[in-house]
Amino acid sequence: MKVIIINGPMGVGKTTTGKLIAEKNPGTAFIDGDWCMDLHPFVGNRETKAMAVDNILHMIGNYQNCSACKMVVLVWLMDDQWVLQSIMNGLAALQAEVKYVTLVCDQESLIRRWENDHNCEWRTDQWLEISLKSLPRFASMENTIDTSGLSVDSVADMISRSMQEGEAEMDKQIVSFLIKAKKATYAGKGAETASSRVKSHDLVYRDGDYMYYDTYLGGDRFAGEEALWISDVPYWSMNYVGRVIGEHFSGDFLKEALLHVPEDKPYRGPQDYANGDYAYHCDVHGSFDWFQGKETIDYQGKPIYECFFHGGLIS
Repeated sequence: MKVIIINGPMGVGKTTTGKLIAEKNPGTAFIDGDWCMDLHPFVGNRETKAMAVDNILHMIGNYQNCSACKMVVLVWLMDDQWVLQSIMNGLAALQAEVKYVTLVCDQESLIRRWENDHNCEWRTDQWLEISLKSLPRFASMENTIDTSGLSVDSVADMISRSMQEGEAEMDKQIVSFLIKAKKATYAGKGAETASSRVKSHDLVYRDGDYMYYDTYLGGDRFAGEEALWISDVPYWSMNYVGRVIGEHFSGDFLKEALLHVPEDKPYRGPQDYANGDYAYHCDVHGSFDWFQGKETIDYQGKPIYECFFHGGLIS
């Protein structure tokens, strides 16, 4: 599930922008955080905000279970860091793909938009003064977009495009590193590093902010884990356990097969690979964020090796 979060001061254009993104992307649900704490009279304290966070996450969770829904756009004024962090933590638990932005503008633009909004009951002089004073705080937040002088269409397209481009670039970059790391370590007969546990086999590969670590125990019967860190933050992991179950097992053939790790399923080896009397096969179910699979090797048509694996994103 993809989730776009739009934060910003009152009157900046969060609702208008969010609704336009939803209209332009079929299968998108629109949530206004204010709906989730619509008390009369209004009460905006820690208790009601915590309730709203819980309501929002329940709504997104239900949309996630709906086959017709592909994306959610959430708009809400979140000037408390704990509120935003609670939302982000909840979305991480749902394994959602999140794009967060904060819309800001200059004072003149905010006043003009405020005066042109004749439908919202909150567009009073008192609340305008409060919103104007909040501009510096929102401008100091992460992922800001200065909407001064920009049309709603431009802002909506900018947010949608940044999410799509960011996902494509991130996925390609991560998969490229992962494949490079696998080929440079076990599959490529890379040198082991110091053991992290008693009698463990450890292999490490680094490139910039990315680090790949493969550690396993055993030989003919083994268990281990591969993991990926980005800027020292755990991002992805895969556990595996396997065993030799017949004669003529060849570790060199297994490594040869693993060198052909496919880009669309960068976990173990390809679906099928053969060389002489050996035949490798790998079945995978799921996607990069949550998957499981099994690989086998046959020698002259007889099974001699099996390995089960599963993994996904870490949050």
